[in-house]
Amino acid sequence: MKKWSSPDSVPRMGAVSAFGMSGTNAHLVIRQYEPKAHVTPAEVPSYLLVLSAKTKDVLRRRIASMIDMFERKEINPATLTRISDMLIKGRHHFKHRCAIVVTSANNALQCWRNALRCISTERVYVDVVGRDFVADPSMIHEMERKFKQLNEKDIQPETYIQSVTEMARLYSKGYTLKWKKIDQQAVAKQDKLPPYPFSTKRYWSGEMSDMTKETLQIDQRKSEQKQMRITIRHCSFL
Repeated sequence: MKKWSSPDSVPRMGAVSAFGMSGTNAHLVIRQYEPKAHVTPAEVPSYLLVLSAKTKDVLRRRIASMIDMFERKEINPATLTRISDMLIKGRHHFKHRCAIVVTSANNALQCWRNALRCISTERVYVDVVGRDFVADPSMIHEMERKFKQLNEKDIQPETYIQSVTEMARLYSKGYTLKWKKIDQQAVAKQDKLPPYPFSTKRYWSGEMSDMTKETLQIDQRKSEQKQMRITIRHCSFL
């Protein structure tokens, strides 16, 4: 064993070969990992933050957990961009939805608090996607047009905010966001978000009813009888 030096900082490369008894040949080429320098994304006029859950109660708990995170941590514009990307592209989206359009972390706190208090404010959308929801093709086309608009360099701040606000409204109604990450290295930064708060509801009562106990006893007797028949057949075969 000796140190594997690399002249002129050239990435090290190697190969591993394996030969099986049947003649199978496996060949693997490996290359030195080179971490990329993270480029801070440019600040944008507004940020879209979306949350969803399977029930209304869990959605409220998700909002509360995000409020707790924003109160404990310092959230700068770059972090807000990464959080927006992860909430849109890195999470499943359920029928109970909340979408807010904010300009800062403090603005996000205010919007989420209003959502918990059921206070209707500008750029805060809380809704439930109906079972019979069907996306309108014309609205999907309009969302795609607005997203392309967001990537234009000369877009005005007011137009940017209006486009993101319309996306938030449509998301709360059930539409899927055709979102492209603003910060392509968001995952590499390892920003941790609060996990999904699964329900702690019990589906088995502490005290079983007489009917439940009787059903379990019947099932147990059937299982024992089945096992006995299998044993008898096995003995007959021997």
